[in-house]
Amino acid sequence: MKTTKWNFIILLSLALSLQSCNTTFLQVYEAEPLTEMQQENDALVFENEHCVITYNLWNENGDPGFELFNKTDKTLYLDKLSTYFVINGQAEDYYLDRVFTSNTSATVASTYFNFTRGSSTGVSYQEKEVVAIPAQTHRKIAEYHISNTYYKECNQDKYPSKRQVKTTAYTAAQSPFRFENRITYFFDDEIKSQEVTNAFYVSAITNYPSNAVLSKHEQKKCSDHPPQMKQVNKKEAAHRFYVEYTRAN
Repeated sequence: MKTTKWNFIILLSLALSLQSCNTTFLQVYEAEPLTEMQQENDALVFENEHCVITYNLWNENGDPGFELFNKTDKTLYLDKLSTYFVINGQAEDYYLDRVFTSNTSATVASTYFNFTRGSSTGVSYQEKEVVAIPAQTHRKIAEYHISNTYYKECNQDKYPSKRQVKTTAYTAAQSPFRFENRITYFFDDEIKSQEVTNAFYVSAITNYPSNAVLSKHEQKKCSDHPPQMKQVNKKEAAHRFYVEYTRAN
């Protein structure tokens, strides 16, 4: 028994030491809109007479999902059957014909018999083909990533030091990643659907050692609580995203 416990401790220590020997890098992508948008600090914004569509790509692997705000005084209906995410010419459905299950639990207690009994039930429901967005409200629609793996750029060092950091810029025609959302919506009193396309391309890629972009800052939420240290990425912005990868030392 003691031998087994000791072996476990050795294996755990070895795993932690191997993990600590890895150096982390971030491949940071910058994107530019191909359709008319306003670029704000925390969002890329498209607006027409019916809605406001906002994007914040910042996430590991990139979040091309969108938040749709209904500006009107009537219900707007998002047609997911006719709404697509397109990456480098490949169309992906936003409607995936899924069945979801929500779990509901209940607890019954008896003070007389001194027991507590719990039960759990599941309710299944079908994914909606059409999503209603009431007047002056918004919904977030997200399913996909932009890039799930490290992108090899021949002109860049995959594992650069701080002094070796180099950015590769692209035009829209040269870009390795072009992506868009083709969004279809309608209103009850209108026969014709409305279609909006929001398109982007990756305009630059840079590889960084993580210590070149990550730093810790004090964050104080309440005056009666001590500040907490929070890790911040200096490159964070709505038009950027990143892929994390490591090198074994």
